[in-house]
Amino acid sequence: ELNDRVLEAGGSWWADWRRFDVKRLDPETLAGFRREIMETVLAEFGGAESLALKDPRICRLAGVWSGVLEAMGYRRVNIVPLRSPLEVAGSLHARNGMPIAKGLALWLRHVLDAERDTRKSGRVLMLWNDFMKDWRTAMAPVATLAGTGGFDMRRASEIDVYLSGDLRHQNVP
Repeated sequence: ELNDRVLEAGGSWWADWRRFDVKRLDPETLAGFRREIMETVLAEFGGAESLALKDPRICRLAGVWSGVLEAMGYRRVNIVPLRSPLEVAGSLHARNGMPIAKGLALWLRHVLDAERDTRKSGRVLMLWNDFMKDWRTAMAPVATLAGTGGFDMRRASEIDVYLSGDLRHQNVP
């Protein structure tokens, strides 16, 4: 909801395939959103030592999020999931009735923005099929980049259940 409001304030929305320009936000509005991001992270995660955020809109909003997590003491590690553009467009078509061509343009916008905005920081480019087949192996480079040496596997069985294949309605080999 917060990311939707940021996009709206900048004259965009979640299904806009055009590049989001953070300069469309006046400095006071931008500062207000950054404070709200900090408050939201604290409300959602408390004083957690580490956290993971998954929201495709963050690909387009790195200019708003940048610095906030670091100022809170978090080290940013970017995971850029690379899923088949046909799967994404098919999913958007099935869920929202979006034309396939627009879904492809939206996929490209997110991937290009994510690539550009993570180029100079730590990132892992992750093939979505590999993640869905074996998340433990796919996440190993993330643990290495984060410097954690691994993940707490006490909840691995919950993750296995959550990532069941029946959640995936679009599957392009």
